[in-house]
Amino acid sequence: AGKITAIYSWNQQYLFQGGVSNLGLPIEYWYTCGEYGKPQYSQGASIGYELSFGSDMFSLSADVYYKRLYNQIEYRGDLFDFVSDSYDMNNYLLHGKGHNFGLNLLFHKRSGSFTGWISYALGRSLRGFEEEGYNDGFYPSTHERIHELNLVGSYQYKRWNFGATFVCASGSPFTGTEGYYISSGRIIAKYGRYNGCRMRPYIRLDLNINVDFVNNEKMQNGLSFSLYNALGRRNDTGYRLVVDDKDAEHQSFRYIQNHFLLRFVPGVSYYHKF
Repeated sequence: AGKITAIYSWNQQYLFQGGVSNLGLPIEYWYTCGEYGKPQYSQGASIGYELSFGSDMFSLSADVYYKRLYNQIEYRGDLFDFVSDSYDMNNYLLHGKGHNFGLNLLFHKRSGSFTGWISYALGRSLRGFEEEGYNDGFYPSTHERIHELNLVGSYQYKRWNFGATFVCASGSPFTGTEGYYISSGRIIAKYGRYNGCRMRPYIRLDLNINVDFVNNEKMQNGLSFSLYNALGRRNDTGYRLVVDDKDAEHQSFRYIQNHFLLRFVPGVSYYHKF
């Protein structure tokens, strides 16, 4: 059976996330509207279709959406701005409007020993700002990923459960440097168009195994073993500018990617549900 849905939404937001990534790092922070900007709000609409088949074991869905955003705020600084004695966050905020639009596809296996889904998202997240030097059109938002593919699978065998999650996405945008000069031993960079460059594609595989000691109507407990980033890929968390030789007559500069310190993150936990 098939189902068509149409949604209109109006949302308001009074708490904003700032920082230089959306990876949940300690350098991320939250702030409220008021001193730093007006409350954000948005209007959006979407239309979708879902088809179930195979005695509801499988489903296939697709939807398209458009959202208009107002009073948007983005942080345009970097990690090293925080070390300044005269740091004022207002100097690094951009204010404006934006719009998001895209397409989502999902294939889902809902029952059986093996369950999981495959999803693909194609979307744009664009922002236009009021500040001088940033008001010449729309820019990619800081956390935009144009393409994102997710594969999630889970296999149940008696008291064992094996799971895997694979993510492949476009790299996040960042503002690249067009040139630089050195003054009093300090590098002064000239930046290009805001969010005009992109990091490398983001690819990650996570694995987990759960084993139940008890699993009945009253309770469930056991051990969970996980491995984050099983492929050991050094995904970018940011870029930094490096000058090869400051004392040379003709200096050259290049970008070096910043990565997580650990390539693999194993974990063991105990769970108890009742």
